[in-house]
Amino acid sequence: MSSLNWSKQFRSTVFFLLVGYFYMSAQQLDLQSTASIQTDTLESDSIVSNSFFELFKGKPGKAALYGLVIPSGGQIYNRRWWKVPLALGIDATTVYFTITNTNRLKISQANYENALASKDPLTPRYLAIRNNDRRNKEWSVFWLVAGHLFTVLDAFVDRHLMGFDVSDDISYSASSVPMVPLVRVRIPIDYVVRNPEHH
Repeated sequence: MSSLNWSKQFRSTVFFLLVGYFYMSAQQLDLQSTASIQTDTLESDSIVSNSFFELFKGKPGKAALYGLVIPSGGQIYNRRWWKVPLALGIDATTVYFTITNTNRLKISQANYENALASKDPLTPRYLAIRNNDRRNKEWSVFWLVAGHLFTVLDAFVDRHLMGFDVSDDISYSASSVPMVPLVRVRIPIDYVVRNPEHH
């Protein structure tokens, strides 16, 4: 894959992670401000804190905290047992590639340093291999962090959605809608024909 495609993937992933973070922050602040609304908002002395640790309050916050500290901890807290192997798989796969690419980088770095010391004519080739291994290691670290944050975000959002009604009954009762009387206005056609300047 070319570096341009990697760059696009990186930017889009960072964008979605930032959008998710700000969405979670907005949801938490909205819940806090709704709970602290008084009859007269001008007399309210409550100040909503915009701290990072405010995200970890309540049940969704606990799910996010457990998921952040323990791999698949948020999914276990939410009792979403079918998601536990998926979250563990994401973390285990990204950890495996991070360790593998780190070891490859150590080997290629040692080979490059030996070639540089012995003035090997293949030194530029060793340098290219070292640079490629370094890039792979950096990407694997990025995907390790992004994958783990994805599992944390999943636990947070899943806990939020647990309170929603997801039953099959999607009927709507119209009795709660106030009925507005229908008013009809009739304009005689001969008035319209005789007074065209009004229309």
